[in-house]
Amino acid sequence: MTHPIAQTLRRGRQRRHAGCHLGLASGGCGDGWTSIAALVGDSELLRALLERTGGEIGSDRCDVQASIFLEQYAWRLLLPLAGALVAEQRVALPDAHDVKLRPSTGHTLELQINPSGFAALPADSAAAHPDAILAATPSALVECFARALGDHFAIIIGALRTISVRAERALWRTVCDRTAMALLYAGLACGRQRRAERLAHEILGASPPLDSAPAYVDLRADDRASRTHLRRGCCLWWRTSAREYCATCPLQRRAQPADG
Repeated sequence: MTHPIAQTLRRGRQRRHAGCHLGLASGGCGDGWTSIAALVGDSELLRALLERTGGEIGSDRCDVQASIFLEQYAWRLLLPLAGALVAEQRVALPDAHDVKLRPSTGHTLELQINPSGFAALPADSAAAHPDAILAATPSALVECFARALGDHFAIIIGALRTISVRAERALWRTVCDRTAMALLYAGLACGRQRRAERLAHEILGASPPLDSAPAYVDLRADDRASRTHLRRGCCLWWRTSAREYCATCPLQRRAQPADG
């Protein structure tokens, strides 16, 4: 029988917003796959992956490589995790051995996850599963999500800091920004935008290292409004061969006149 959290992640592939789905494949077999445990435990392997990222984005700077790699990885991981929380009130609890990645073309990453543990509310149909951790209240479930997020990315950021000069605080801002945006996408995909934004405020902006509160706004373009998150941190994309700021980059906003 398929594991309950694997079922949740699989169903996420049917939920989409702006061309992105909220699911994730399971497995991780075949050539080129590396577990996060192996990656963070081997500095040469991680360095090679960052250099590959640098080749794709056109930068030989280790801080830029680390920043863009973390952007890619966090986005691919957080979309399905956010989708599971918003859509089904389940929290996947993957450890470093459960997540595998493989570089793909166009400076992207493929990700696969096989979490054995998950957190759920007592009313969940899978609450009696032996791998389920019961969260007594919705607030407790959110705490499980935040704790899992902090534990997982602490390992990755620690490894990146050993071979990169990118500041630890800047890397955590990346995680917060990606979390805020992933939850927004999950809310829009599920028709639960307000709930997703409330969750983001509960998870972020409270205590370090997840202490960068989300800033959601409606941006208008071509007479249409779209909901987005204003980034708190710069991902250094402007230091790649693209040589341009992201649309919601804080550096770009600071450069704008106060009246516009």
